[in-house]
Amino acid sequence: MMMKLEQVTELLEEKGYPAKLKTFPRRVYVGSLGSFYGVSIVQNEKTGELKLSYQPLILLVGIVLLIYSFVVSFGNDDMLSALIGITAASVIANFVKSRRKKAEIEAILRDASQSK
Repeated sequence: MMMKLEQVTELLEEKGYPAKLKTFPRRVYVGSLGSFYGVSIVQNEKTGELKLSYQPLILLVGIVLLIYSFVVSFGNDDMLSALIGITAASVIANFVKSRRKKAEIEAILRDASQSK
């Protein structure tokens, strides 16, 4: 029996992953505003199969924009450049962690589907 997206959301939250079920398009986003992993889970309507997708491009674009903003604001406004620098460091750290998190989430889903 395949898991539903609601069950996946509950399972991931129990395991400590911030998961949000979105109704349109119907998918589960894993991560929060402060820790976005670039991972989303969709369910095939016909087969019920879960598909995990990984979008590191979002994180890469965010990193580039933040670094650009840091360079532009550096020297003009110390508080703004410090805030942008800290945010960029956080996004870079999330990018580095996101691959490992994707593998962990795949393992959780695989274990849950095998135990059912």
